[in-house]
This record gives sequence, C-alpha cells and structure tokens, in this order.
Amino acid sequence: MLAEKLRIEREAAERDRLAREAAEKAHAERALAEKQRLERERFEKEQTEKALAEKAKVESEAAEKQRLAKQAAEKAQAERELAEKQRLERERLEKEQADQALAEKGKAEREAAEKERLAKQAAERELAEKQRLEKEKLAKEQAEKALAEKEKADKEKAEKEKAEKDKADKAKAEKEKSDKDSYVDDTINKDDTTDVKDPVTICHIPPGNKMNQRTLVISRSALKAHLGHGDMEGTCESDKKDQKGKPQDDKKGKGPGAKIDINKNEQALLFRSDQVLFASIEKDPDQFLRYTELTQVIESDTNKVYGTVKATLHHYTKTTTSKGTVSFRIIDAKTGALLSVEKMPGEFVWVSEWATFNGDERALSAAQLRLTTLKELPPPPPQDLFIEFTRPIYDQITMKIRDFYKGY
Repeated sequence: MLAEKLRIEREAAERDRLAREAAEKAHAERALAEKQRLERERFEKEQTEKALAEKAKVESEAAEKQRLAKQAAEKAQAERELAEKQRLERERLEKEQADQALAEKGKAEREAAEKERLAKQAAERELAEKQRLEKEKLAKEQAEKALAEKEKADKEKAEKEKAEKDKADKAKAEKEKSDKDSYVDDTINKDDTTDVKDPVTICHIPPGNKMNQRTLVISRSALKAHLGHGDMEGTCESDKKDQKGKPQDDKKGKGPGAKIDINKNEQALLFRSDQVLFASIEKDPDQFLRYTELTQVIESDTNKVYGTVKATLHHYTKTTTSKGTVSFRIIDAKTGALLSVEKMPGEFVWVSEWATFNGDERALSAAQLRLTTLKELPPPPPQDLFIEFTRPIYDQITMKIRDFYKGY
C-alpha cells in the first residue's frame, strides 16, 4: 500500500511539474507575443511620429514665417521666450540633418544595389549571347555537313544517272542501227492475210524493196488496195518451180548464176527509204553517178523530250513564345509619393523550320531545297527565353529612369 501511495504521489508530482512547465511555456509564448505586439506598436508609433514630424516640419516653416512677421511687430518679447525659441530651432536643425543623412545613406544603398543588379544582368546577357552564338555555330556546322553530304549524294546520283543514260543511249543507238538494217513492210495489213474470205493470190512487191517480192494469199476485198501500190495478181516469178523443185534460172530470176537486172536493181535502190551503202558497182561509172544524184535528207535522231517531274514536300514549323509584363514604379523616398507608374510588355518568338520531300528534287524551288537541308532544332531553355523577352523591357526601363532623373 505504501508503495502504491508513493507511486500515486510521484505521478501527481510529475503531472504538476508538467502542468507548471506547460503554463510556463504558455506564459513565455504570451510574453513573446506581447513583446512582438509591443514592438509592432512601437514601429507603427515611430512611423506615425515620423509622419507627424514631416508634417510638423512643414507647419514649423509656416509658423517660422508667422513668427518672423510677429517678431517684427512685437519687439518687446521676454528673453526666456527667445531662449526657448533658439532651443527649439537647434533641435529642429539637428533633426533635419539626421533625416538628410539617413536619406543620403538610403539613396547610396539603392544605387549600389541597382549597380549590382545591372552588372548581374549584363553578365547574364553576355552568357546568353555566347550560348546563342555557340548554338548558331553548331547549327551552321550541322547544316553545312548535311549540305556537303547531300551534294556528295547528288553528285553520285548524277554520275549514276549519267552512266545509266549513256548506257541507254548506247542501247538506243544499237537498236536504231538494228532497225535500219531490218526492213519493215508497212503495206501489208494483218487483217488482209488472216481469216481470209474469197481468197486471191497476188505477188506482193514492197515499195522501195522490189528485190524482196513474195507471193501472198489475201481477201479479195483488199485486192484493189494492193494493186494500187504496185502488187500484181498471181504468183511471183521467183516462186515458180522446176520439175526438181528448185527455182528457175532465168535472166530475171534470183537463182544461182542469174544475171543482175541493172534497171530493176536501180529502181529498187531509188525507192529505198533508208541510206544505201555501196560495197561494189559494175564497170559503168555513170550508174554510180545516177544513184548519187538523188538528194536524200536524213533527219537527226536527237529529239527534244518534255516530261513532268513530281515531288511531295512536307514543310514543318515549330514555334515557342515567351512573354510577360513588368510593373515599374518610381516612389519618393521622403514623402512616399508615387511619382511614375509604367507597365512594360515584352515578347520573344523562337521559330524552327525544316522540310522533307519524296520524289524528284527537280520539282522543288531553291528555297524549298534549302529547307530540306535543315533539321529540327530543340527549343531554347526557359532561362534563355526569359532573357530574350526581358531584353527590350530592360532597355525601356533604363531609358525611363534616365529621362525621369534628367530634371533632378
């Protein structure tokens, strides 16, 4: 029981101690709050007294004027009043000197802070300008590198195209030469010799190539057209067979040992549409001259080719805008009067342009080709955007301050 009683007493004592500590802490907090309140009241009182002092200064100056006027009228004042007046005047002058010294100290501190801020801004602008120049240099190097690679690829492509064109031109020339060596007969209509109705046999003589005459079976409806360009009805003489199945050897035939019909050969050569190359002639030189008297006009095989080139251009533009407004005020340090208020807006727009295309680059203009050499650039960091849009605002504020204090 005694131990239980002692425990209860200790607990009660502990609770009392804790209660006292809490009360002391609350008392200390109240004392601190009271001290802070008194400090605020003292500060407010000082501000009020300062304002009253400023007001009293103005009033004292007016009273001084009245006093001087009254002094001129009342010359018989007591020495005690004069001494009191001198004492008050000394106190007023001392207070004015103290206020002036305080104002000059505040002005010097503000000027030093402004100078430090301007130096910091100048350093930041210099750093931002340096970073901008480095970025522009890097972008320019990348663009030049891309342009050089593109020029190299274009050169390789042009060389490849030239080689392919030379190869195609060579194949075309060989084909044209082969076409000239082979004779194409345009006077035989395919429909005349297929699905023949009421057949008739003719000796077809190709115009300009009478040496290659041959026997055809055509429809009777096409007979008139064939007779009109020199064909003859019946089989060709060269197709007549002897009893052994070989062509007959007559003076006008084409068999072995046959004599060349000069007149017939001459007419065949005269009616050829392609060039005639003379490997040999007979002993009669006049015959060669008769062939060469014909004036043939050989047209050039080079033609102008007009085509259409196409390309699809994808033009990209990315912009980032930073803007804001700065409130600028000039306040009189002595009276607290608002002398000037300005709101100055600023804005900066960052733009990145580039392009890609599919198709033939000959369809693009020079400006479009230049865009295809550019790449997408990352936007500037926020601090750079802030510096850029505040740059004109800083210049405006500096000009305003300079213009405002010109009159002081």
